[in-house]
Amino acid sequence: MNGRVSVIIPVYNRPAELARALSSLASQTQPPWEVIVVDDGSQVDISGVVARYESSLNVKFVRSENFGGPGRPRNIGADLAQGEWLSFLDCDDWWYSERMEVVSRSLTGLAGGLFHRLDRVVDGKPAGSRSGSVGSAFKGELWRRILARGNPVPNSSVVVRRDAYRAVGGMSEDEAMISVEDVDCWIRLSKSGVKFRFIDASLGSYWVGADGISRATRRQFSAQRALYRAHRDGLCEPLASDARSFHAYVMGTHCLNHARKHRRAQAYLRIAALGRPSVVRIKAAVKLLCTLTRSR
Repeated sequence: MNGRVSVIIPVYNRPAELARALSSLASQTQPPWEVIVVDDGSQVDISGVVARYESSLNVKFVRSENFGGPGRPRNIGADLAQGEWLSFLDCDDWWYSERMEVVSRSLTGLAGGLFHRLDRVVDGKPAGSRSGSVGSAFKGELWRRILARGNPVPNSSVVVRRDAYRAVGGMSEDEAMISVEDVDCWIRLSKSGVKFRFIDASLGSYWVGADGISRATRRQFSAQRALYRAHRDGLCEPLASDARSFHAYVMGTHCLNHARKHRRAQAYLRIAALGRPSVVRIKAAVKLLCTLTRSR
């Protein structure tokens, strides 16, 4: 294998999902060098699930006090990891059998990190062709792309050098960042000079469930605001304008789709519809028009 890969899995109260994730690792055509499962203070037995895979995987189990999000467990795993590379896998996601083999080949000559597409599975069903995957190619610097257009990097697809991850302090353990700590980390890694290679292939599945952290609307709303505030200072135009527009679009969408605060949504979407870039402006204008039509 081209470099030792340590797979880090944070888990909280999801034994069945963890078993599915570990089974996907055990069935790899080229197994990971080590797997570190970090239990974030679960109220159910997680160690028993991990024990079932000790014969098929080089797996380590660590239990910590509950933090409430995956940032601290991922950092605990990174501190324990002995591999040259870190690969993150959320406990409710899973990889296809060839994933590690494909990633291994791509690590040759790689200085920073890589990621790939994942198929979206919504409440147990494939999302379909319209929004069937997450993860996409991008141009330029990743941190600029995230602030102006959104995050193209799914956490469960990332492989990054352990030393680079540690050099930027790993993922944020600020509670305000829970649910966007991975995006914040990609921004800081990119700003530090880490380049990410995109593999244009779907090598696993990304679970979208009603009880997932990505569906925790109030938390997501606050976290998106915290992410924007953490990185807006010092941005020069036109990126500052792009970031403001995209942030307004995201906040407006949250209000519209989840919080059902239509007046607040309209205020955000107006800001986005008058800003940059054009893709964000057009999407915001369409949503704004729909909200105005409904309110009549």
